[in-house]
Amino acid sequence: MKNARKIRAKMQRDVYSYRTLYAASSHALEQAKSSAETRDCYYNCMSAMLYSALAIEAYLNHLGSEVFTGHWKDLERMKTREKLIVLSRLVGLEVDRSRRPFQTFDDIQTFRNALVHAQTEHLRGEWPDNMAAHWEKAGITLETAECFVADTEAMILELARASGREIPQLSLMPVWTMKLDLL
Repeated sequence: MKNARKIRAKMQRDVYSYRTLYAASSHALEQAKSSAETRDCYYNCMSAMLYSALAIEAYLNHLGSEVFTGHWKDLERMKTREKLIVLSRLVGLEVDRSRRPFQTFDDIQTFRNALVHAQTEHLRGEWPDNMAAHWEKAGITLETAECFVADTEAMILELARASGREIPQLSLMPVWTMKLDLL
Protein backbone atom coordinates (compact mmCIF):
# COMPACT_ATOMS: atom_id res chain seq x y z
CA MET A 1 0.00 0.00 0.00
CA LYS A 2 3.00 2.20 -0.49
CA ASN A 3 1.38 3.99 -3.44
CA ALA A 4 -2.08 4.27 -1.93
CA ARG A 5 -3.71 7.64 -2.43
CA LYS A 6 -5.09 9.55 0.47
CA ILE A 7 -8.57 10.93 0.05
CA ARG A 8 -9.25 14.32 1.45
CA ALA A 9 -12.80 15.58 1.70
CA LYS A 10 -13.83 19.19 1.66
CA MET A 11 -17.26 19.79 3.03
CA GLN A 12 -19.70 22.59 3.27
CA ARG A 13 -22.55 22.41 5.71
CA ASP A 14 -25.44 24.84 5.71
CA VAL A 15 -27.34 24.56 8.97
CA TYR A 16 -30.72 26.25 8.94
CA SER A 17 -31.39 26.26 12.67
CA TYR A 18 -35.01 27.27 12.23
CA ARG A 19 -35.62 24.06 10.23
CA THR A 20 -34.12 21.88 12.93
CA LEU A 21 -36.04 23.67 15.68
CA TYR A 22 -39.28 23.50 13.71
CA ALA A 23 -38.67 19.79 13.07
CA ALA A 24 -38.18 19.35 16.83
CA SER A 25 -41.48 21.12 17.55
CA SER A 26 -43.30 19.04 14.95
CA HIS A 27 -41.75 15.81 16.27
CA ALA A 28 -42.67 16.67 19.87
CA LEU A 29 -46.23 17.40 18.75
CA GLU A 30 -46.47 13.99 17.06
CA GLN A 31 -45.14 12.40 20.25
CA ALA A 32 -47.74 14.31 22.25
CA LYS A 33 -50.54 13.05 20.01
CA SER A 34 -49.37 9.46 20.35
CA SER A 35 -49.12 9.79 24.13
CA ALA A 36 -52.36 11.73 24.64
CA GLU A 37 -53.58 9.47 27.43
CA THR A 38 -50.35 9.56 29.43
CA ARG A 39 -48.37 12.06 31.50
CA ASP A 40 -45.83 12.16 28.66
CA CYS A 41 -48.32 14.16 26.61
CA TYR A 42 -47.85 17.17 28.91
CA TYR A 43 -44.06 17.17 28.51
CA ASN A 44 -44.24 16.60 24.77
CA CYS A 45 -46.68 19.51 24.44
CA MET A 46 -44.35 21.69 26.50
CA SER A 47 -41.46 20.76 24.20
CA ALA A 48 -43.49 21.41 21.04
CA MET A 49 -44.54 24.80 22.34
CA LEU A 50 -41.04 25.85 23.40
CA TYR A 51 -39.42 24.63 20.17
CA SER A 52 -42.03 26.62 18.23
CA ALA A 53 -40.86 29.78 20.00
CA LEU A 54 -37.24 28.94 19.27
CA ALA A 55 -38.03 28.19 15.61
CA ILE A 56 -39.77 31.50 14.91
CA GLU A 57 -36.97 33.45 16.56
CA ALA A 58 -34.36 31.49 14.61
CA TYR A 59 -36.23 32.24 11.37
CA LEU A 60 -36.35 35.94 12.20
CA ASN A 61 -32.60 35.82 12.78
CA HIS A 62 -32.13 33.98 9.48
CA LEU A 63 -34.26 36.47 7.56
CA GLY A 64 -32.64 39.41 9.33
CA SER A 65 -29.16 38.27 8.36
CA GLU A 66 -30.29 38.03 4.74
CA VAL A 67 -32.04 41.40 4.46
CA PHE A 68 -29.66 43.36 6.70
CA THR A 69 -26.50 41.99 5.12
CA GLY A 70 -23.57 42.95 7.30
CA HIS A 71 -25.68 44.89 9.80
CA TRP A 72 -27.79 42.21 11.47
CA LYS A 73 -25.29 41.71 14.30
CA ASP A 74 -26.20 45.24 15.44
CA LEU A 75 -29.91 44.36 15.51
CA GLU A 76 -30.08 40.73 16.57
CA ARG A 77 -30.15 41.62 20.29
CA MET A 78 -33.60 43.14 19.84
CA LYS A 79 -36.54 41.43 21.47
CA THR A 80 -38.21 38.88 19.23
CA ARG A 81 -41.35 41.00 18.91
CA GLU A 82 -39.25 43.98 17.77
CA LYS A 83 -37.51 41.77 15.20
CA LEU A 84 -40.90 40.75 13.84
CA ILE A 85 -42.05 44.37 13.58
CA VAL A 86 -38.87 45.59 11.87
CA LEU A 87 -38.58 42.67 9.46
CA SER A 88 -42.25 42.52 8.52
CA ARG A 89 -42.22 46.25 7.69
CA LEU A 90 -39.02 45.87 5.72
CA VAL A 91 -40.38 43.03 3.57
CA GLY A 92 -43.78 44.71 3.16
CA LEU A 93 -45.81 42.22 5.18
CA GLU A 94 -48.78 43.69 6.99
CA VAL A 95 -49.00 41.67 10.18
CA ASP A 96 -52.56 41.34 11.44
CA ARG A 97 -52.23 40.56 15.14
CA SER A 98 -55.99 40.16 15.49
CA ARG A 99 -56.04 36.84 13.63
CA ARG A 100 -53.94 33.74 13.24
CA PRO A 101 -51.14 33.05 12.67
CA PHE A 102 -49.72 36.33 14.01
CA GLN A 103 -52.37 36.52 16.73
CA THR A 104 -50.55 33.61 18.35
CA PHE A 105 -47.11 35.27 18.22
CA ASP A 106 -47.39 37.02 21.60
CA ASP A 107 -48.71 33.86 23.28
CA ILE A 108 -45.74 31.93 21.91
CA GLN A 109 -43.28 34.53 23.18
CA THR A 110 -44.99 34.85 26.57
CA PHE A 111 -44.76 31.08 26.99
CA ARG A 112 -41.11 31.05 25.94
CA ASN A 113 -40.20 33.82 28.36
CA ALA A 114 -42.10 32.18 31.22
CA LEU A 115 -40.14 28.95 30.75
CA VAL A 116 -36.77 30.49 30.02
CA HIS A 117 -37.00 32.76 33.07
CA ALA A 118 -38.78 30.29 35.38
CA GLN A 119 -37.91 30.42 39.04
CA THR A 120 -38.78 28.42 42.09
CA GLU A 121 -42.17 29.50 43.36
CA HIS A 122 -43.55 28.84 46.84
CA LEU A 123 -47.29 28.55 46.36
CA ARG A 124 -49.80 28.62 49.20
CA GLY A 125 -53.54 28.22 49.03
CA GLU A 126 -56.28 25.72 48.55
CA TRP A 127 -55.76 23.13 45.90
CA PRO A 128 -56.31 23.34 42.96
CA ASP A 129 -56.90 27.12 43.03
CA ASN A 130 -53.77 29.25 42.77
CA MET A 131 -51.47 26.24 42.88
CA ALA A 132 -49.99 26.64 39.41
CA ALA A 133 -46.57 28.15 38.88
CA HIS A 134 -46.36 31.19 36.61
CA TRP A 135 -45.29 29.20 33.56
CA GLU A 136 -47.85 26.44 34.20
CA LYS A 137 -50.64 28.96 33.63
CA ALA A 138 -49.71 29.11 29.96
CA GLY A 139 -52.12 26.32 29.09
CA ILE A 140 -49.87 23.45 28.18
CA THR A 141 -52.38 21.38 26.23
CA LEU A 142 -52.43 19.40 23.02
CA GLU A 143 -54.71 22.01 21.46
CA THR A 144 -52.33 24.86 22.34
CA ALA A 145 -49.30 22.90 21.11
CA GLU A 146 -51.05 22.22 17.79
CA CYS A 147 -51.84 25.92 17.46
CA PHE A 148 -48.26 26.99 18.26
CA VAL A 149 -46.71 24.55 15.78
CA ALA A 150 -49.16 25.34 12.96
CA ASP A 151 -48.94 29.09 13.44
CA THR A 152 -45.14 29.03 13.65
CA GLU A 153 -45.02 27.30 10.28
CA ALA A 154 -47.55 29.75 8.82
CA MET A 155 -45.64 32.80 10.12
CA ILE A 156 -42.36 31.55 8.68
CA LEU A 157 -43.97 30.87 5.29
CA GLU A 158 -45.74 34.27 5.20
CA LEU A 159 -42.51 36.09 6.04
CA ALA A 160 -40.60 34.12 3.40
CA ARG A 161 -43.22 34.84 0.71
CA ALA A 162 -43.34 38.54 1.54
CA SER A 163 -39.55 38.81 1.46
CA GLY A 164 -39.34 37.22 -1.97
CA ARG A 165 -36.93 34.68 -0.57
CA GLU A 166 -36.99 30.97 -1.21
CA ILE A 167 -39.91 29.28 0.53
CA PRO A 168 -38.28 27.12 3.20
CA GLN A 169 -38.88 23.40 3.25
CA LEU A 170 -39.43 23.08 6.97
CA SER A 171 -39.47 19.32 6.90
CA LEU A 172 -35.93 19.16 5.53
CA MET A 173 -32.97 18.69 7.81
CA PRO A 174 -29.63 20.49 7.31
CA VAL A 175 -28.02 20.20 3.91
CA TRP A 176 -24.56 18.69 3.48
CA THR A 177 -22.50 19.00 0.36
CA MET A 178 -19.19 17.27 -0.13
CA LYS A 179 -16.41 17.51 -2.65
CA LEU A 180 -13.73 14.84 -2.78
CA ASP A 181 -10.22 15.78 -3.71
CA LEU A 182 -7.71 13.01 -4.33
CA LEU A 183 -4.30 13.74 -2.87
